[in-house]
Amino acid sequence: MRRLLTSAFVALVVLAASTAVLASPRAGAASLSYTALSPGGLTPFAETVDVNVVFVGMSPDTSVVDDDFPATASPQTRFKLFYGLSAEADLGITYTYAYDFFDTSSAWEDSLFTYVASIAEAKPRTLFQDEYNAQAGSRDVGQNHWIDAPSVEEWLITNPPAGVDTTKPTMFFINWWGRSDFIDHVYTKIGEPDPDTGNDFGLVRHSRKIVAWGGTAPDDEETGYGGAARRVWFYDMSAGPEAWGGSYEITNADIDGDGARDYRIPAIWEYTGTPLTYNHPGYGSAQLETDIGALACAHLAAALKTFAYPAELTYFLKMKDRLLQHELRETFSFLTREVDTSDLAALPWWRRHPRALVRFFLAVAYRLNPWRRVLFAASMIALGAAWLAFALGLVAQGPFSLAPLLTGHSWLLVAATLLALLLVLELRDKLSLKGDLEIARQIQFGLKVMF
Repeated sequence: MRRLLTSAFVALVVLAASTAVLASPRAGAASLSYTALSPGGLTPFAETVDVNVVFVGMSPDTSVVDDDFPATASPQTRFKLFYGLSAEADLGITYTYAYDFFDTSSAWEDSLFTYVASIAEAKPRTLFQDEYNAQAGSRDVGQNHWIDAPSVEEWLITNPPAGVDTTKPTMFFINWWGRSDFIDHVYTKIGEPDPDTGNDFGLVRHSRKIVAWGGTAPDDEETGYGGAARRVWFYDMSAGPEAWGGSYEITNADIDGDGARDYRIPAIWEYTGTPLTYNHPGYGSAQLETDIGALACAHLAAALKTFAYPAELTYFLKMKDRLLQHELRETFSFLTREVDTSDLAALPWWRRHPRALVRFFLAVAYRLNPWRRVLFAASMIALGAAWLAFALGLVAQGPFSLAPLLTGHSWLLVAATLLALLLVLELRDKLSLKGDLEIARQIQFGLKVMF
């Protein structure tokens, strides 16, 4: 007890002395100025960012590439831009990029491509590679291979070219095409399934076979490399063709059918004079430098800006306050937005409403996995039977009798119904968030590999 009181007394003395020192006037205090603070406004910050640009298996004209690379960037909050708040989107930060260009040695390239070939797995061509083969390209894709993208990223981190500091932002532009050991390939990121459905999109979807990767954290749960953080991103121009950059489509100028011509980044072997779209009239070497510059612009912009959320992602944010009043109606609309009941309009109410209820039940049930679907169906049937029994009991005792309301079973039934309603509301929130996250992943994924 004495030791405890002594410790408390010492702590009080130290606290009092610290307070006195902090409160005492200091010489020259009036001359202090805080230039980094601007209450109510933006304080401009300027920073020079060193960026390594490494060319592997190619030697483009770096003077042309440097002209196409962004010189500066000012990050903005994109969701404010979406709402037209351009004046409030600026963060007051200006980055000036200082590029260091590197060409790799033949020995280093041999080591890289030997490793990449060693981890390649022979796989069928993707749908996009087959679609490319069906057109008049420079060549046809043969036996395809899958290469684990995080493994290649880790190899680049562990074995950087001479003079390249990968703690600084580092972009690798890779070309394997033209070597005797070249194999057709795409990159993959698998083994990280969706936590709700268990679906490994990187494994099962052709559109998730990629040509670029980077930005993995050292402590990433699946593919962390440990140690200090590295800032490596690579784009393999000899991989694919694939979906995100549009390299699979070499015939039509309008890829997505919106009536506008679409920029696309072709595979490296298409820079041979083949006339394709207005963006690539000849695929000369100058166009290669321009495309590399476009890739750098897209990658650096993606690294410095937040998501540009589309309307479906911001809908519930705009409805945040109104949802408190219209929760049930909005939930019903959300869960039944794909349910068509127009064919029931001509039916009498006693036939229309039960059928609509069945369709609503199925719409909710099929948003669950099979086992949860079975439990949901069983619980709803039991809940419906309980309410039917309650209604029959109420009719038997008279509609004005309060006896059924005073039993414990009645309150248990009410609690079960409210709990079921709460779970349906939570299901709606979970599904909407899940959809938002999937769209956000696709946006982020696309920003990494396409312009």
